Amino acid sequence: LDEALKQMLASYMVNDKRLIKDLFNGQGPLATFSSRINLAFALGKISNEAKFDLHIIRRIRNDFAHISEPIDFENESISNRCKELRHQTLPNESSSREFFTRAVMGVLAMIHIHQITANRPQIPKDINIQSINGFEETLRGITKSIMEEI
Repeated sequence: LDEALKQMLASYMVNDKRLIKDLFNGQGPLATFSSRINLAFALGKISNEAKFDLHIIRRIRNDFAHISEPIDFENESISNRCKELRHQTLPNESSSREFFTRAVMGVLAMIHIHQITANRPQIPKDINIQSINGFEETLRGITKSIMEEI
């Protein structure tokens, strides 16, 4: 999911591989799963429920990565989190792992749909502002206005 979010978000960005690498790697602003989730939501690419599920999935992933004792989906904390997931339509007697898998697949499908339908923007051409009619006069007027306020 983390990598899928990265690829989906990048598909909405200009085709500048170095910039994209800088944004998503190391100390870049989109290097974390959490920041990718939040940006995808802010751009309207995932629903509020998908954002909710992704943050729960992120917490579950972090538990598996950072808890030093043996842990599985039957762990009470993990199991409780799995039951909170909204992108699953299984009966309550289903296993926590089934809840988790169903939610992951539901959210992943949504992410992939946005990725394949994305329209990558083009880098705009620079504008020679001095060639705009009346530029010099407009600039003098703005400068005069600013100087009067000071």
